[in-house]
Amino acid sequence: KRELGKDKSIEELYKIVNEDKKISKIQYELNRYANRNKYDFFIHKDLKGFLTRELDFYIKNEFINVDDLTSFESDTHTQRINLNFKEIRTFKSIANTIIDFVSQLEDFQKKLWEKKKFVINTEYVITFDKLAEYTSKDFTDEIIKAVLAKKEQIQEWRSLFGKDILPDKIKAEHLKAGEGYIKLPVDTKHFSSDFKWKLACEISKNNNIENIQDGLIIYSDNYQGLNLLNDKYYGRIKCIHIDPPYNTATSGFLYKNNYKHSSWLAMMDSRLEISLGLMSENSSYLCHIDENEYESLYHIFDKTGLPNAGTVIWDKRNPMNAGFGVALQHEYIIWRTNNDSPIYLRNDSIQAMLAKADELIKKEKGVNDKVRKEYADWVNNNEELSGGEKAYRHIDDKGHVYRGVSLRAPEPRLDKKFFEPLIHPITKKPCAVPPNGFSRTPTTLKNMRDRGEIIFGEDETTQPQQKKDLTEETKRQISSVIQDAKKGKTDIAAMGLDFPYCHPTSLYEKILGAVTENEEEIILDYFPGSGTTFHAVQILNQDGCNRRCVLIEQEAYVETIILPRIKKVSYSFNWKDKKPEDMDGNGVFIKYQRLEQYEDALENIAFDSTNTEQIQLEF
Repeated sequence: KRELGKDKSIEELYKIVNEDKKISKIQYELNRYANRNKYDFFIHKDLKGFLTRELDFYIKNEFINVDDLTSFESDTHTQRINLNFKEIRTFKSIANTIIDFVSQLEDFQKKLWEKKKFVINTEYVITFDKLAEYTSKDFTDEIIKAVLAKKEQIQEWRSLFGKDILPDKIKAEHLKAGEGYIKLPVDTKHFSSDFKWKLACEISKNNNIENIQDGLIIYSDNYQGLNLLNDKYYGRIKCIHIDPPYNTATSGFLYKNNYKHSSWLAMMDSRLEISLGLMSENSSYLCHIDENEYESLYHIFDKTGLPNAGTVIWDKRNPMNAGFGVALQHEYIIWRTNNDSPIYLRNDSIQAMLAKADELIKKEKGVNDKVRKEYADWVNNNEELSGGEKAYRHIDDKGHVYRGVSLRAPEPRLDKKFFEPLIHPITKKPCAVPPNGFSRTPTTLKNMRDRGEIIFGEDETTQPQQKKDLTEETKRQISSVIQDAKKGKTDIAAMGLDFPYCHPTSLYEKILGAVTENEEEIILDYFPGSGTTFHAVQILNQDGCNRRCVLIEQEAYVETIILPRIKKVSYSFNWKDKKPEDMDGNGVFIKYQRLEQYEDALENIAFDSTNTEQIQLEF
């Protein structure tokens, strides 16, 4: 101001200051915008307290000489001490002024960050089968007519499902229940506000619109999104399942993936803290991570007080070769739960095995050697079955699927009664006895034999085993190692979508199916990436349950990846070469919202200032 003069305008000052830089006004503004938006927001909860403590520590270590406090040999020495105290008071006074100034700025940012954010926009996606279910026939016909007149919606369908999937001219009959294209999704973003609210009001007439939705997508920073959920979803989430950035410099990954260690921990700690209140009774918290931050994240979970159910090792069956050391082929799933009972896998495999046995028996009109061989071969060659499940490779004369289980005692028995042999039913000779003796008493073994629960070999040389039938109630506890070599990118590439990295849907089906099995259970994922959690939940819902999914994501791929994936899956679960192979999807009805963000709040602040103050802010 001294050099350029107070009477000059902002534009004149700008021209003088930038005369040698050869930079245009628009370039200057673009640079300011880019610089303002390329930083990460980690706002200190109590900056003044932290800096004050650091200041005191600094003064004690840099200003105070301990020997001066115990020695008063001369007036000169005393004067030096008094001078030292004056220096400390002066330094601390200046420092406190700086701390007050900086902390005011930080506290102001903290208020902006923590304030409840406005919902900027709300839209709905609903397929025609759901529309017909939740509204009257006349209203459905009215919506169909409006949709067919909307070119933007027709164009989206052709983009999502392929031009050759839809007829050249879609007719109203194609979109009615029982007809050919009822799983096509309508997105209210293509229509007027009147259309959207009319649709919502009509659905709400006979339904609780929140309860019938398949999910909610929140386009927001997850901290703000979790705050929004606390009002409606407090204590209602059955499973929180997240795959956060692993804090490694992974090339091409869309998340910020190279935070400083402490910043990453602060981010995770704050999200865990705010999400805990959402968890319902007997709920679970599942978090993917690798060895880079596993131990630190494990201790953060310890601090939450959530009981530790164990850590699952996901064996990807695909070693990642590196320039040094061991090739890694695993990741971890930290598993915390309020449920004090064992965690069982869904019995999909069991249902498939029982169905296969029933199919072969019906085909042959009874049990014979051909049925037993074909069933055993099918079990042995089925890569979807675990080793324990493959043990159920036998079928008895009544058509029951079973396996043999050893009756051997785990440690040597001392009582002679546990070494009493069983008599073979054919040879009438004593059968071989396990080296440690039997695990059951003779009385228990006799009762088991009378109930047909003992399997004998061809002769007495084979140790008898317990017969264990496979039933629909049979359960298998989830183990600490899950093997799944499938590629998540394969799942979405078939749909014509591209995302740098995503987990296989099959893995999510397995772990989410183990913690959600009832109607109306809600799964939350606030690091959803490409939307694999929602995809897996829709597949799980083929069992007739109505699990719902809530996703929170701040990146633009909410609109370019997540929503298109949900729309595609609602139409069909089977895709090849970017085209649906059928129309076996569940249909969908979801709400998606965009929230005001910290940057929006910051950008919308208006300061009243004088010309002089404005010049100081600009330059």
